[in-house]
Amino acid sequence: MADATARPFAVGPHQGDAYWYLGGLIVYKASSEQTGGWGLSVETYPAGFASALHVHETEDSGFYVLSGRLRVRVGDEDITAGPGGLIFLPKQVPHAFRVEGDEPATWINIQGPTGDFRRLVEETGERAPSATLPPWPTATGTPDAESSADARARHRLRMLGPPPFD
Repeated sequence: MADATARPFAVGPHQGDAYWYLGGLIVYKASSEQTGGWGLSVETYPAGFASALHVHETEDSGFYVLSGRLRVRVGDEDITAGPGGLIFLPKQVPHAFRVEGDEPATWINIQGPTGDFRRLVEETGERAPSATLPPWPTATGTPDAESSADARARHRLRMLGPPPFD
């Protein structure tokens, strides 16, 4: 868990640690270590991308949609949000998301308090040479199955199944 002592800091509009992860772009603006518990990233995924059904065992997330449309399965419920919408995802609740429509979706992800998901992305993603989506449909940032399973276990993300969308 992060140190409870946070210090002021600033990150410019074109700054942050950028990673290609499972075909998307995640730019970390703040880490749980910097804030005393909560991280903030800006995430962009291409149209049609869908995550597997999974559970973050130690972290809550809040998705604030900046552009595009995001459909999220939370437990047994589907929630769709567009620009200005917020979806809260409590830890230990199964969820998956899909980018709806014909354009990428971008959202702010506020996640914490442990930093587990960021460490998973750092370990299994790929440092992005620029803050752009990776070449698509290349699965850039997709680790091999065995190392990915080990990393997910270490960072307390449990996979439950394929994307639950029709």
